[in-house]
Amino acid sequence: MNDGNENSQINNKDSISNIQNLDSNPYFTYFNNAPLALWIEDLSSAKSYLEIKAKEHNTDAKTYLIQNPDLANELAKMVVVKDVNQTAVDLYKAKSKEDLFQNLDKIFVESSYDGFATLLIDVFLGNKDSQIETVNKTLEGNEFQILLKFTITDPSLEHVIIAIEDISERVKIREQLTISKLRYKEAQAISKLGSWSYDFKSNEVYWSDEIYKTIGVDPQSFVPDLNFLNSLIIDEDKDKALDFSIDFLLKNRRQQLTYRILTPKKKIKIY
Repeated sequence: MNDGNENSQINNKDSISNIQNLDSNPYFTYFNNAPLALWIEDLSSAKSYLEIKAKEHNTDAKTYLIQNPDLANELAKMVVVKDVNQTAVDLYKAKSKEDLFQNLDKIFVESSYDGFATLLIDVFLGNKDSQIETVNKTLEGNEFQILLKFTITDPSLEHVIIAIEDISERVKIREQLTISKLRYKEAQAISKLGSWSYDFKSNEVYWSDEIYKTIGVDPQSFVPDLNFLNSLIIDEDKDKALDFSIDFLLKNRRQQLTYRILTPKKKIKIY
């Protein structure tokens, strides 16, 4: 994104004065004190450039962008930041709006442009709102994960509202959960143990990967249900396996029940 130094749309005296004159406007107060970091950006120059390039190649802007997705990185550099709120200033550890405007180049890492370019593609393809996850840096140099959302209310794209949320903790928890799931799957694979669960509200059955392997069905083409699982139990063991009550299970959560199943491939397995 552009901080406006090249075309004098930001950081000149008139722009700063206009921002200061808004202080008495109640709507500006709401904007400035919103709990989310908000940016107002001008994408009109990027839009005009895209339309010119499309016309040169005798096509429309959407088609040209789809055929030339790498152009999005170039378009991202044409975006002009017009204003930010105080929450954005605080999020990026800037001393003031002017401090943030003058140091916009410091808040981006290489992947930031890729993420923003992806968002621009959504904008120019006509989507009214979209979101992506990417990485930014504070002016102190600390990287953090962000969720970047936009809303289009102005067809000219001169005033596009961008909301930015710090999701670093959310991403960290998600990554830890992913690692935990992988380790759990590895442990089941090594021990040849599987697990399944049943949701009484939705009547949905969940099988772990090892259950699919044990029974011999493809998880990509098979949706398990309780009736199918019960149908696999051999006749001699059905009474023992299916004779239970929910109240008893809730009061006696740890139980050991052994029964046999006949897989679709006619193999007997002990559960």
